[in-house]
Amino acid sequence: MLTSPNAPKTYHVSEPLPWLPQELSGGFTYTTCFSRPERQVYRRRQKLWPSVWVEKHRWITQGRLAGSVMRLDNSPHIATQLDVADCPSVRCVVVCAAPQTAKSTMVDSYIAYRMDMAPGPALTVYPDQRTGEKNMVKRIHKMIDLSPRLRSLKTVNKDDFTKSYVRLSTMDYQLGWAGSAITLSNESIQLLDLQEVDKYKESPNKAEAGTIELAETRVINYPNSYKIFITSTPTTEAGPVWQALTVECEVIFDYYVRCPYCGQEQYMTFERIRWPKGADGHSLNYQDIFRDKLAWYECEECEAHWSDIDRDQAVKTRLWRARTQDGSPGLEAMQYVERHRTTYPGFHQPSWISTSVSLSRVAADWLKIQDPRRDYAGKRKARKNFYNKHKAEAWLEIEESRGHQGILDLCDQYPKGVVPGNDQTAALVAGVDTQDDGFWYLILAVGYGLSPTCWVIDAGFVLSFADLHQVLWEDVYRDANNNLYTVQFCLQDCLGHRTHEVYDFCVKYPGLMLPSVGRQTMEGPYGYSPVEFYPGTEKRKFPGQLMRVKCNSTFYKDKLDGKLRVSLDDPGSMRFYHGFPEDFAKMFCAEARDDSGFWQQLNNRPNHLWDAAYLSLVGVDIKGIQRWATPAEQKVVEQQREEQKAKKAKQIKQKRRRW
Repeated sequence: MLTSPNAPKTYHVSEPLPWLPQELSGGFTYTTCFSRPERQVYRRRQKLWPSVWVEKHRWITQGRLAGSVMRLDNSPHIATQLDVADCPSVRCVVVCAAPQTAKSTMVDSYIAYRMDMAPGPALTVYPDQRTGEKNMVKRIHKMIDLSPRLRSLKTVNKDDFTKSYVRLSTMDYQLGWAGSAITLSNESIQLLDLQEVDKYKESPNKAEAGTIELAETRVINYPNSYKIFITSTPTTEAGPVWQALTVECEVIFDYYVRCPYCGQEQYMTFERIRWPKGADGHSLNYQDIFRDKLAWYECEECEAHWSDIDRDQAVKTRLWRARTQDGSPGLEAMQYVERHRTTYPGFHQPSWISTSVSLSRVAADWLKIQDPRRDYAGKRKARKNFYNKHKAEAWLEIEESRGHQGILDLCDQYPKGVVPGNDQTAALVAGVDTQDDGFWYLILAVGYGLSPTCWVIDAGFVLSFADLHQVLWEDVYRDANNNLYTVQFCLQDCLGHRTHEVYDFCVKYPGLMLPSVGRQTMEGPYGYSPVEFYPGTEKRKFPGQLMRVKCNSTFYKDKLDGKLRVSLDDPGSMRFYHGFPEDFAKMFCAEARDDSGFWQQLNNRPNHLWDAAYLSLVGVDIKGIQRWATPAEQKVVEQQREEQKAKKAKQIKQKRRRW
C-alpha cells in the first residue's frame, strides 16, 4: 500500500506469472502514486473556524470592494457571529440588524464555508421569488465563481446552476420564497437561512402553517446538526425577528468597541453621538451635518471625539458580550456559548457599529424627526425609520407622552415619608406591582375634592411579603404637626406573578387590601369578582372569602396621565416627594398610547411604579375619597349636629314643663 499520496513505490515481479505477456514474464517494475483527485479526496482537512476560512476563500460580490478577497476588518462584527454559528451546541442564530450592516453577507459566508468544510443541503428563503432569484444570481453564483476553492466544487453539468438551484459536488443549495408552500416543504435540509423575515407573508395560503414554521419543519431529519439563521431589520414588536430576539433567544449579545485614544472597552449607544449646535443652542441643519460629516462619537472614559475613521478603528475588536440585567459587560460570546452550551443566541446590531454607516448619517436621520418643516405624519415616519433602520429596535405606533424631567419638575418640598399637613390630606392609599423577585409599591396621600391633589410620599421595592407588610401597615407616616396617618386601602396586582401567594396575603387584611387584575377594556372603571379557586389546572379551592378587583387600566392610566400634565402649583396635580429618584421618574414615562388609544410599554422599559400609581387611583375611587368632607366641612356638620341636639333637648324640656 502507499504510505503517502506523495511517496510513490516500486513493485518488482521476481517470478514468472503465466498470465503476463512473454516479455514481462521475467519480472518488471511499476511506479504508482495517488492521482490529484485521489489526493484531494484522501487529504486530511485542516479544521478552520469560519472567520479564518472566509478571509482565505471568500470573495466579495457587491459594493466598492467587489472582486476582492473578503477582509473582516471591513465588517469586523460578523467574525464572531460566524464562529458562534459553527459551535456544536448552536441550532438557531437570530440577527436583528439595521439595513446594510452585512447580516446577509454573514449568512452567505457561513453557507460558503459549509460548502467546502462541512457540506449539507441548504435552503435560503426570501420574501418573494423575484428578490430570491436576483440574489441567487448576483450573490451566490458570483460568490462561487470568484472563489477558486468554491469554483473547484462545481460540476460539469450546466443545468446544476439555475436561478433557484445550485448543485455542487459536495451539496445542494436551494432557493425558496415566502409565497410558495412547495419550496418551503419539499425536501430535507440541514442549513436554513430565513432572510428578512419581517417582510414575509404570514402564511403561503390559508391551508398551510405560517411561513417560518413551514420552513423550519424541513430540518427535522437533522436533529443534532441543523443550523437556522433568522435575520431581518425589525419593524414592530409583533414582528418575527423582534419576537425571536426578545422572547425565544437564550441570550442577546451586544457589540463592544475600544477607544482608539484611551483603549477603554465600551458599549456604543446613540446617546453618545454628538453634533454641533449654533449660537442659539439649536442643532445645525441636518443636511449640513451629513454633507460636511460634522457628527462625532464621544468616548465615555476620556471624552475623546471619534470621527468616522476613529469609529472604524474602534469597532475592530470583533467583541460581542452577553447582555446583562444591570447593563454591565457580560461574558464574551464564544466563552458564553461554550460555557452554557447555548442553542439559541441572538445578536442586536445597530447601524453605528458598521463601517458602512457614517455617524453623521445617524445624527442627520435623528434630526429629521425634529425638523419643524415636517408635518406630524412626516415626523412620525422619520421616527419609525430611525428606530428600525438605525437603532435596530421594534417600532410601536406610539409616542412618548412625556420625559422623566417633567416628572422631576413635579417634586414638592415634602421629604420622603412626610404627609402634607394643614388639613390637606384626606387619606393614604397604596398600589403594589408584583414581580417574581419582589414588589414595587407606591403610597399616595390623597387630598380633598372631586379632583384631589395627590402626593407620592413613598415608593420603592421590597423583596418579601414581610417587608411589604412593614411598609404598608407598620411604618409610621406623619405630617409636620406629628399627626399620625395610616394606609386606608391597598390594591395589589395578582396577574401573572405569584397569584396564589398574593391571594393568601391579601386575605389577611379584610377591608384594607384586595388583589387586582388590569383589563384594557371594561364597561365601567372597576368591578368585583369572587376568588373561588387558586390558579392552575388542578382547580384547588380558595379557603376563604376574598374579592378580586378588575380594573379598567386604560381609564385609570388616562386619568393618571391627565394628573401628570397638571402644573405643580395648580389643584388636582400629582406631586412627588423631594428627591424623587430619576430611575423612578423614568417608570412614569415607560408607556404611551398606541393608535387604538391603549397604553403600551415602550421598548420593554420598566413600568412598575406607573402600574402601582394607577392602582392607587383605583383605590381612591373604591374608598370614595373624593366625596369625603374636608375638616372645615366636618366641623360645620358637627356644629349643626350639636345645634340640632341642643334644639331638640330644648324642645323636650319645654314639653316637660307643659306637662
